[in-house]
Amino acid sequence: MANADERTPLQAVQSPADRAEAMRKKRLAIGFLAAAALLLGAVTALLWHRANPHYIDMVDNAYNVTFVNATQLTAMRTAAPECARRMQAAGNNVTELLDAESFCDVNLDMPMDVAKRNVYDIREVCDKDPVSDCVPSGHILQYLERPGVRELLNVSKQANTWQMVNLEVNMAFRVSGDMEISYSSYEEFNAAKERAYITAAGVNAGVAL
Repeated sequence: MANADERTPLQAVQSPADRAEAMRKKRLAIGFLAAAALLLGAVTALLWHRANPHYIDMVDNAYNVTFVNATQLTAMRTAAPECARRMQAAGNNVTELLDAESFCDVNLDMPMDVAKRNVYDIREVCDKDPVSDCVPSGHILQYLERPGVRELLNVSKQANTWQMVNLEVNMAFRVSGDMEISYSSYEEFNAAKERAYITAAGVNAGVAL
């Protein structure tokens, strides 16, 4: 047993049961943050191209995946800046926003969709609709539906089962103009540090905020 002077101040005031409970909540929180990071990355991947013409650069990839032919690619490169302009100009105007969405879908999304590739990993074939079904989410569902996790997150007992994509919620965000909100002026956003995603095999998978 540790002497009183060998214990940290926190340990000195916490009972073993309190420390165990604190560790349980910490593990739940870490697990939740990991799941949230995955989901946020997935949503960001779907929305990022709306204001960034470089979305179509994946046509030129190292995986020998053919998305469009040369004629289609030329048309997409012409449409990409216009997509960005329309999305930015729409602001919170629901009608203009939906019109801009339609323009981007027809000229950028639909040509790429024909290739039937997983939008989260173009190396994989995906013929499901919605494409989010191509992402294994059983383990996420199992985790987020744990009573302890729901309690920690203060999820209402009347709340439905977690879904990878809720189209009603998705549409509510889209028509509210949320996609056009810029966070570049927020101090907290700019204070975020860049961190490299390193896989278990030691591969650098990119940088994230």
